[in-house]
Amino acid sequence: MGDLVREGPAAAGGQMRIWPRRDAGPLAAVMAELIDWLVTEGYAPTTQRNLVRAAARLGAWLAAAGVELADVDAACVFGLVSGDNERHPEHRSANENVSAVVRFLQETGRLKPSPVDTAPLRPAEACLAAWLRFLEVEEGQGASWLYKARQIGERFLPLVEDEDGDLHWERVDVVMVNEFLVRVVAGYSSSTAQSRAALLRGRLTWAAANGWIRDGIVDGVLSPRRIRAGLPKGLTDSQVAALKNAVDRDTVAGKRDWAIIVMLARLGVRVGEVAGLRLDDLNWREPSLRVVGKGGRVLVLPMPVDVGEALVDYLRVRRADRGERAVFLRCLPPLTALHRAGVGDVVLRYGRRAGLDGVYAHRLRHTVASQVLTGGGTLRQAVDGPPGPRGSPGTPR
Repeated sequence: MGDLVREGPAAAGGQMRIWPRRDAGPLAAVMAELIDWLVTEGYAPTTQRNLVRAAARLGAWLAAAGVELADVDAACVFGLVSGDNERHPEHRSANENVSAVVRFLQETGRLKPSPVDTAPLRPAEACLAAWLRFLEVEEGQGASWLYKARQIGERFLPLVEDEDGDLHWERVDVVMVNEFLVRVVAGYSSSTAQSRAALLRGRLTWAAANGWIRDGIVDGVLSPRRIRAGLPKGLTDSQVAALKNAVDRDTVAGKRDWAIIVMLARLGVRVGEVAGLRLDDLNWREPSLRVVGKGGRVLVLPMPVDVGEALVDYLRVRRADRGERAVFLRCLPPLTALHRAGVGDVVLRYGRRAGLDGVYAHRLRHTVASQVLTGGGTLRQAVDGPPGPRGSPGTPR
């Protein structure tokens, strides 16, 4: 459980309580109530764990800042989270969970109203305050949504603010908005990205209602599902070479692993397609091989010379249990098919040996796709897998 432990049945729903190991500071006094609230609200167990972690982090920050529970307000929480995000940008996604803790504090009457600042507000600050007030009063949004809205507003308004603090809404167009959206959803889950896009659309709709931007801009905001900065990054030629050079081709396991890596790097096939390859799928006359892809789609791929040679080299020493027709097998009894996890582990293991930590089998598929597009191929060819040069490596004995 990492930084969480379980103890005693919870009062709500009879579930075991998930309790933080770390000191939750002033929030320790309400942790049991928070956990019961999460159960009552219907949060899934995994989400409950994430929110308990978030509450423990927030409590630790409050303790470090000398803030008692009775003195916690939304501005205080936002300041603490913003500070952690600046120091540790990699925490941003996890820190989103603090917004649910804020909602709990508000609904249980423990969140103080933020103090009224009598100092004159800059135009950007006044604009943000007006939007948050609109969301709270006109739309009835709670503390969690307002917290996320403040985050979006804090990052968006500087794009239209000049050095004197004046706002220039004429800078806002569809291109600018979508470039901003790409930045604010990067690294977040699909659900968080969708909520951020919804907040941005709401911000623009409100700005259009005030006559600051054109009505049509909000219609041009993309769904995060459609935002692609490009294909996932593949390996360089030198990295692929280092991966291959890490294989000892003098052993049975090495010959098998070499054939697996060459297939992945040359054909761009998926791990499941390699694991599912059977002897009957190899056509040495053509020469070609057949793989079963997603949704049961059957693809017949030309067999490049180097792929054929690697397969022949392995098949000559392949040892299998009686009746086993899978191409790639375990090297220790039982001599049965190597599963998806085993195929993926081959690439991961040699990647580490070559000093390429974090290189998974799918990166080789991305590598082939990048090579296809670089060579003038189409996206369809990159998705389906590029054909290699034909050649006859010979029939294995």
